[in-house]
Amino acid sequence: MALFSKIKDDFQDWHENKSAGQRTALGLTRNLDDGSANVISLNVETGSKSIVQLKDVGAKKVRLKYNGVLPQKAIVGLWNALTSCSRNPKILQNEADKLNEKLSQRQFPASPEEVREARHEIMNMLKAEGGFLDRNSVSQKVLEAFDFELKKKASKLLRYTRYNWKPLDFKTREHAAAYTLAKFAPNYAEVYFVLQEFKNNGYIPQTVLDYGSGSGAAFWAAFEHWGERVKSYLL
Repeated sequence: MALFSKIKDDFQDWHENKSAGQRTALGLTRNLDDGSANVISLNVETGSKSIVQLKDVGAKKVRLKYNGVLPQKAIVGLWNALTSCSRNPKILQNEADKLNEKLSQRQFPASPEEVREARHEIMNMLKAEGGFLDRNSVSQKVLEAFDFELKKKASKLLRYTRYNWKPLDFKTREHAAAYTLAKFAPNYAEVYFVLQEFKNNGYIPQTVLDYGSGSGAAFWAAFEHWGERVKSYLL
């Protein structure tokens, strides 16, 4: 048990140091002559890197505002959906508060490459601590049992980080309602705030696709900005 605890601490130190190293490696380089900045980005799936140059084009700056008020039609629609559920709205609100707390602590899933690297690091730690058998001196059954226990230990250590990420599964109308209660307002505010940038150039899209989590927050944010001037809204 003491060995497992030590390996757990060593692995968490390695994971934190590795994450910190990744963050500092993907930095910005600024050219003081023309005010441009080179952004180095990394595709975690393929490992490929690219450089994007950003430059201030001198666009008119607009002070972005958001008053925190949701569209009245969205509020009415949400209320109708809540009252059609089998649970009392107060109970749904309580579930939404708990879900919101859970969502605030979630991280993005690790890439397959990161998981393999983390598992390999655990194996190295176990080996360094004398946790590997001499495979030539034990039977096949002992080896199979040892490999099974080793995988269990590795999986347990991985669960202490984001390597054990799983998607949320909303199977019922009530689950969906609780999620919408938890995330509709903040998601709407985020999208609404970003879309204000388009006020700089008067851009109006022909179609809008709300490919989000299903709450419709992006649709309502877009509709508040452009209304029926957009030819088609898709959810």
